[in-house]
Amino acid sequence: MAATVITADAPIITTQLFTIVYGPPGNGKTSLCQTAQDTITIDFDNGIHRCFNRKPAIRLNSWADILDANAEYKKPQYKTVVIDTGGRLLEMLTTEIIKENPRNGTVNGGLQIQGYGVLATRFATWLATVKALGKDVVMVCHEKEDKDGDDRFFRPEMIGKSYSEITKSADLIGYLYIDRTDKRHLNFKPNDRHLGKDCAGLGVMPVEDLAQKPHFMAEILARTKETLNNYSKLQAEAVKKQTEAAASAGTPKAVSPPPPPPASPPPASPPVSLPPPPPPPAEEDEAPDPTAPPPPPPPSAEPQPITADSMVANWTEWSKTKGLTLEHWNHGYKDCFQDLQKLPKDDKNRVWAAIRKLGEDLGFVWSKSSVTFVAKE
Repeated sequence: MAATVITADAPIITTQLFTIVYGPPGNGKTSLCQTAQDTITIDFDNGIHRCFNRKPAIRLNSWADILDANAEYKKPQYKTVVIDTGGRLLEMLTTEIIKENPRNGTVNGGLQIQGYGVLATRFATWLATVKALGKDVVMVCHEKEDKDGDDRFFRPEMIGKSYSEITKSADLIGYLYIDRTDKRHLNFKPNDRHLGKDCAGLGVMPVEDLAQKPHFMAEILARTKETLNNYSKLQAEAVKKQTEAAASAGTPKAVSPPPPPPASPPPASPPVSLPPPPPPPAEEDEAPDPTAPPPPPPPSAEPQPITADSMVANWTEWSKTKGLTLEHWNHGYKDCFQDLQKLPKDDKNRVWAAIRKLGEDLGFVWSKSSVTFVAKE
């Protein structure tokens, strides 16, 4: 059959990754990506001559040349395909789409609405063929600055639906920047200033001298694969223990699943209601488990009315719980979101403002980009 069923105890082995590295022009994105394993670069940007320690590359004059490029980067000696840059790739493909059918374009050389649909489909299809080779794929992009009043947000520069397609399918998204001390950093953590994606808890990584670290990107990709594969093994072991425990007892037994990898939390709606109560105090000779979420409240004989004052009071009291973590905080707000819908608008705003203030006191700040709380930097 075409579909593959993966049971809960079956390990999922990660052998390839799709990574995006973006940032301002001239800060070494292409040079950084040359440190991946056995790279070949598709040089859409015509800038490979400016990078340090360059590896084999293919330059294209038009999208028609991509057929010749396909035959080259498919060769087994290449383990990583670097696409430089994603934005220039789309510009070249746009020209080809208008050339094939002028109705897809405008008089100014841009795309009509239907043209953007064709662009997204053609791009997604080509990218899928590259990823299907089983190699690591690293896409270099320039940064795009979005403004909302005084707020600024940086993301990869891509046009149309192609931006959402690559950000959804990417395993890692790293923002390369230079700080005020002239040191470079590759930040995979999403925050309210730039897009990021971090499935392996890489966080902010200082970029050292590439002459001394010629395998910098290769080590990042290898570490990410190892983290994901280890988590898959822990998942399989946890399911096995649960099955054995249930069989020996004759009744289902709860077995704690393995802790998730330190990845970026998934997007969620803002917390707006009652958090779970604090966990019971631990015995004097037993330290509390800081990774376990607080237990749910005991059933009440009569449901208590939900008010803004009671929500704020409970969140305030819960915020004093010893060992409260960022995961606990996000767990609390996601579980209690529906309660706020029963309050008037002004009360909703008051409760939400209180939760954000309590979170900031604990070092948890609200991120507009990931729509969740993240650790304060």
